[in-house]
Amino acid sequence: MDLQELKTTYFLFDPKPFGRIFAFVDFGNVRPWAKELWPEENKFRFSAEIDIAKIKEVCSWVKTKKSFFYYGYFGRDEKLPEGEKDPRHNKSVYRIDKARKNRFEVVTKETKMIPQYDENGKFVGKFPKCNFDVEITMDIITKISEYETLNYETPNFP
Repeated sequence: MDLQELKTTYFLFDPKPFGRIFAFVDFGNVRPWAKELWPEENKFRFSAEIDIAKIKEVCSWVKTKKSFFYYGYFGRDEKLPEGEKDPRHNKSVYRIDKARKNRFEVVTKETKMIPQYDENGKFVGKFPKCNFDVEITMDIITKISEYETLNYETPNFP
């Protein structure tokens, strides 16, 4: 048994019976999942960069025909002086570029800052939000004749 066969048989699944497989990765959910998987290591904030190349490698283990990458980017802060770095925007562009370099089909849109309030109605701050549920659903529907199997699931943590 070679390494590829070992990975698909024991860690994921044997792709042969599933025909053409598409993977849909909502990258905005990857960090929260990682935080839930390792709560002690991430009590305050999950700050390690998730390796997009490794996500693509996992997709290749089951021989996906196409792999889609959905990610909300931060627009450039127009209040910054010309030439000053915008870390959130730059990280967004880096991740999108890395996904493209790893041959994901990339779908993006700008992240919105949503106001949040506590249970007493007191404003606690604005938090980034970028839902891709509609975009993913539309891609699943419009590409339905191109695949026999798709994988898009949310992990169920204890």
